Amino acid sequence: GHTHDYRVTSVGIERDAEVMKDKLDKFIQWLMKEKGSDLYRSKGVLAVKGLKNKFVFQAVHMQFGGKPQDLWGEGEKRRCKMVFIGKNLNREELIRNFDACIAR
Repeated sequence: GHTHDYRVTSVGIERDAEVMKDKLDKFIQWLMKEKGSDLYRSKGVLAVKGLKNKFVFQAVHMQFGGKPQDLWGEGEKRRCKMVFIGKNLNREELIRNFDACIAR
C-alpha cells in the first residue's frame, strides 16, 4: 500500500544553545535543495555564535531570506527556535540535521 503522507504537518525545534554560522549555512542549503518542494514555510529566530544580532530567517518553498536583525537583549537568553511546515516532513531527520549545527 501507499505510505505517502500528504497531510501538512509542522515540526518545531527549540534549543537553549547557539549554532555555528558555517554549519547553519549548510543546513539551510540542504533544506532548500532537498526539502524545498515539500516545505511550504519555515521560519526561525536563531542565536548564532559570535553574532550579537538575532538571525531571523524565513523561507517559502525555495525562496529563502535570512538576515541578522534585532540585538539580543541584556538579560535575554540566547536560544534557537524554528518551525517547519510542509508535507512528508521527516521530524527525526530535520532535528538531527539541525542539531548538527549547534555550537558545542
